[in-house]
Amino acid sequence: MKPARHANKTRQGFTLIEVLLVLTVMLALSLVVVPSVVRMYDSFRMSSVSQTVRTELAGCRFKAIESGLPYQFRFEPSGTHFLVLPYEQVLVDENEESVSDADVLFKFFGSVPDDLRFEYSTEAETSGEQLSADLFAGLEHADLASGINWSGPILFYADGSAEEFQIRLLDESDLGVKFSVRALTGAVSLKTVREAITQ
Repeated sequence: MKPARHANKTRQGFTLIEVLLVLTVMLALSLVVVPSVVRMYDSFRMSSVSQTVRTELAGCRFKAIESGLPYQFRFEPSGTHFLVLPYEQVLVDENEESVSDADVLFKFFGSVPDDLRFEYSTEAETSGEQLSADLFAGLEHADLASGINWSGPILFYADGSAEEFQIRLLDESDLGVKFSVRALTGAVSLKTVREAITQ
């Protein structure tokens, strides 16, 4: 006697229609989610980089107060590099005698990611200048720094005041942040640039 066949067979896989439907839903979700994730990442990265630059700018004020000498912050116009240096290259010791600062005073050479760039706050200011190689004595990447056209100095003084100045750090869409230095207090603030700059 033959065994009875079951009328209901268990399905072993998915139909082509079901697979295509799942892929379509996944594609639709990725089109919605991925741009949001990319924007969040870009925003987080810009925030992180701008806080680093702000810290170095504000650090110029503290270095000026600490050393008793004016300090300067310079950036590479339309470029990625920035620089912190004493504006005067002579340090006075406790006996009021001048001492060469070659390796004594704080100096810093930094950069931001390649898809970001520094710009002046107004389009009228576009020039740069090369600095004397002597200024970079004791600085890491001194050779690179001496070949860059730098902005004019943003000065911070020993009494805590500064030269009023504004610069921007922008991405490829001309969005980013604007740094403002207040003259009386030397305080550094930043503001998000939410609309592309029109030339």
